[in-house]
Amino acid sequence: MFSAHSQPGIFPEGRLHHLVLAACGEGDAQSAWHAYAEALGDGFPNEGELRVFPLIASRLDGDVSQQPLAKYLESARRWARMQAMLNQQLSGQIGALFQGEGIPLMWTKGAALVARTDQRADLRPSADIDALFRWEDVDRILELAEGEGWKPRLGLMKNKARARYANTELSYDIGARGELDLQWRPRMAFTYDTEIQPWLWQDPARHEDETGTPYASDTWLLIEILDHGLNANEVHPIRWVIDAVRLLEWQHERIDWEMFVKIVTRNKLHHSFLIGLQTVAKYSPHIPQSVLDQLKNIRVTYLDKEELKARLSAENLAKAYNAQQSLNRLRREPSKMYFKSPVNPLLKKLNISMPARAMIAARNVVTRLLFPLWYL
Repeated sequence: MFSAHSQPGIFPEGRLHHLVLAACGEGDAQSAWHAYAEALGDGFPNEGELRVFPLIASRLDGDVSQQPLAKYLESARRWARMQAMLNQQLSGQIGALFQGEGIPLMWTKGAALVARTDQRADLRPSADIDALFRWEDVDRILELAEGEGWKPRLGLMKNKARARYANTELSYDIGARGELDLQWRPRMAFTYDTEIQPWLWQDPARHEDETGTPYASDTWLLIEILDHGLNANEVHPIRWVIDAVRLLEWQHERIDWEMFVKIVTRNKLHHSFLIGLQTVAKYSPHIPQSVLDQLKNIRVTYLDKEELKARLSAENLAKAYNAQQSLNRLRREPSKMYFKSPVNPLLKKLNISMPARAMIAARNVVTRLLFPLWYL
């Protein structure tokens, strides 16, 4: 079922299957953990696996010092508790600061997932906190960050009109308090979807923290989990399966599956998201068969497969990102934007197939013919 092109750590294969069962399976966590430890043997867990250990430690009965890989469980749990404390303090301060400045902010990723499951931040540690903001507030945020003395890790290119679609986030190091990632673009594949932002910000069912800062909707969190998890990384992203299972366990009645399918199909993600849902369905009973059937019935194109391959086979992460961005622009960027700066199909460092390059070249020709100077 899993793609032949996938890098290790994306899908729950081999020892990662036992890791997922130990973290969120309905069966005996002890047995699953012992099976994981046996499969690991003399190897060393990937950082992405270590991030799951605090949750597993909480599910194991008694003193974890008697468990296999006890030193990893204990050190992971200590780090998670410290990181959770820092992140909670930082999110409270950031939420209050933005509320005071009148700048809308929305928690997403780990900070939101913790609040929407069991509210135990130490069981789902994150190295930073993530939030969405509106692009029209970017100048105010840049000014606020400078005034607060935050050290930028990722900034904007000088051409802001281009930065809106080419860049992804503002990332800051806030000293001993932690790291903050502020995103206006909710995942690359949704860059050009004009309906996402209004839906996110106008969702009447969203919940808020004690500062009045909202969390992203549970439907969006599931979309984000799948989109983020189905990407190769040096840090194994396997936690995406566990995040999805736990979110569905706690909030499955709040998932708007009709909206989920609309967003996924509108953005041509049916192929990869079907694979993602089928993977999660192995561990969760909360995915409707009707949703799987709807996605199955959509024709899979060559570019669907090419894009999935670019997501999953990333021997070089920089090249993989360039390939994903080029395919994203080819498939989703409106022509009135694309024609101003088309993708160069001849780039040597662009790791995509020759047919995909030919499709880029064809779109370049058509776009230049249909959208001439009146858009300049």
